[in-house]
Amino acid sequence: MYFQVTIKHNVEQEDGMLKQVNEQFLLDAISFTEAETRSYEFAEDMVQGEFTVVDIKHKKTIVDVIAEDGGDKFWLVKFKYLSVDGDSDKQKTITNQILVNADTLETANNLIKEYNSQMLVPYEVYAITETKIVEFIPYVKDEEVSE
Repeated sequence: MYFQVTIKHNVEQEDGMLKQVNEQFLLDAISFTEAETRSYEFAEDMVQGEFTVVDIKHKKTIVDVIAEDGGDKFWLVKFKYLSVDGDSDKQKTITNQILVNADTLETANNLIKEYNSQMLVPYEVYAITETKIVEFIPYVKDEEVSE
């Protein structure tokens, strides 16, 4: 499950002044409780000084994250395809959303084409929008952390 976390903290600007900012992160977690715990752990490591976890939202509509590119931006890609209901033989439109890490819109579009290249049915990308998400925090099993 994916959770969008908003953390409020101070950032030192080039002129030395502090500016309060809200930054959004996408976190992969098993439950809301785990998402909250990991949000605080992440913020303690990332933020110097005080911070507040302002909001945690379960993002049910995001089905996957492509975070291999290492780009500076995250794009929300919405696409749809037709599926046939096995019981009623009626066509049904399936809509998916995937978060893509890429520097440009074109790169995000290319990554989603590569991601969907194995689909056997035609699909249509109908929206790609830049998000305010600054980082993706993947799920890590306990055994992987202790190794």
